[in-house]
Amino acid sequence: MATDKMFTAKINDEEIKKKLTELAELTSDLKPLFRVLRQTILAAIDDNFDTEGTASGNKWEELSNDYKIKKIKEYGAGKKILEASGYLKTSFIGKVTSNDLTIGSPKDYAAVHNFGYEERNISKREIIRFSDQQIEDIVFELHWWYLKNIKYATKKL
Repeated sequence: MATDKMFTAKINDEEIKKKLTELAELTSDLKPLFRVLRQTILAAIDDNFDTEGTASGNKWEELSNDYKIKKIKEYGAGKKILEASGYLKTSFIGKVTSNDLTIGSPKDYAAVHNFGYEERNISKREIIRFSDQQIEDIVFELHWWYLKNIKYATKKL
């Protein structure tokens, strides 16, 4: 027999409400988690530079022959695809607040290389891209942090 009535219950116990509020407050500062994730993500970006994209499963397109010659004359032989002065690779930073993690580079040409620039014939070479394993590592860090903090928070309650 179908009915439009639904059973509902409210928590009126002030002590339970207080403990739930305390639990939420104990896990509201995400800075410690974001600091760990920042290091994991910056390491993945470094891996992409070092392996020319293969670390994330997407090898970067080779430089044109004309640009290779120009680059060797200007910076010397043996440089990787997105390596010249080294400024681009070292420009990536992570900013952490209690509720935000931002990873990026202040260099305009970081976005040009990451997304490509068709008008200037610059191929897309994804600097900020993650392999399946790197994504698993990030998810593991998230799970570990939450489990650790919930365990800690419930002990304090």
